Amino acid sequence: MTSKKIFFFQPYFQVVSEVWIERMLEIFADRLALIVGRGVPDQWNGTRCFDLDHPPYSILTRIKHRILGRAHRTKELRNTIAEYPGAIILVNYANFALELEPCWRGLEVTVLIHCHGFDVHFDGRGNEWPHSKLHDEFYIKRLISLPLNHHFVANSKFTRDSMVAHGMPAARIALKNYGVELPSCPDWDQRKKKQNLRLLYLGRLIDFKGPDKVIRGFEIACEQGFQGTLTMAGNGQLLAMCEMMAATSKYKEQIEFCGAVGRRGAQLLYADSDIFVGLHCLGELTNREEAFGVTMVEAMAHGLPVVTGRSGGIVESVVDGETGFLIEPGDINAFAEKLLALQNNPKLRIQMGQKGRERVESNFTLEHERLQWESIMQKFA
Repeated sequence: MTSKKIFFFQPYFQVVSEVWIERMLEIFADRLALIVGRGVPDQWNGTRCFDLDHPPYSILTRIKHRILGRAHRTKELRNTIAEYPGAIILVNYANFALELEPCWRGLEVTVLIHCHGFDVHFDGRGNEWPHSKLHDEFYIKRLISLPLNHHFVANSKFTRDSMVAHGMPAARIALKNYGVELPSCPDWDQRKKKQNLRLLYLGRLIDFKGPDKVIRGFEIACEQGFQGTLTMAGNGQLLAMCEMMAATSKYKEQIEFCGAVGRRGAQLLYADSDIFVGLHCLGELTNREEAFGVTMVEAMAHGLPVVTGRSGGIVESVVDGETGFLIEPGDINAFAEKLLALQNNPKLRIQMGQKGRERVESNFTLEHERLQWESIMQKFA
């Protein structure tokens, strides 16, 4: 990878569900000059961090920050970046790049804006009532008008195509998928013998991931003879509704919630599960879709077949009929049917799990992501 120093920008740290942040930092570990964001620790593995809101300095500096406000922090950060001519500014989320662009405006740097989904859902709405628009009418125009040393990195073809459809020149966009760890190979024979299957939903409880539909589909499957449990891991604005659905369900003893989990917790859940589920769709409230779906890739790395809706960037990772089933968004009856098919055909369940793991080995490892970043940086920097 290029030897140029990297300034890594992330709006918020210590969000347990965003494991990809840790993975990216590990990829860039020996090139990091500074990590910038809100809620960052004093340092990460020896790399200095810069907290945009709470400078961990002397009492005098804190007083100065309180009096002068964010403008003071912006100037301080700009001066630090200026010490590294030719550096790479890697910013996660396009809206965050627009917010902090004055920190490097006019400096001799290359800016890579890593787009993840919600920041380029130009017609999307917020997660909470009254579900107002995520971005104003000038948002895409401001992105397009950024200087030509600003380039965009899309996390999927779906994201890239959305940006191009709204006027972003394709030449300014590079494609890069997420990479995941590849755990030790599962005990396929043991999994094949398993009778009571464990379904795993892992992710935010938000409309476009379909957690409520998963519960309804699970109930239908149970009525038709499915034997197993459903684990819902994650937080979000639909948590209370999903908990209420489960509490009033005939099958409430088979549904459990475990809240948001971190990197290690997720690995334990994958290892103890048999099928990964979702019912992805175009969100009725948020008007958003899954931009890529890294949890699907993580599940396949653990040898789990995936059953979810055919929506957004998921079609780029899950191969219908090979590594799982992609059904029409919102079709809870088809969802139940596929669960029963996988329960009643252990051989198919294992074959799909094996194919999913092979697909990750060929396309979505951390080494694949590292090589993609290297190519992007060589191209633009």
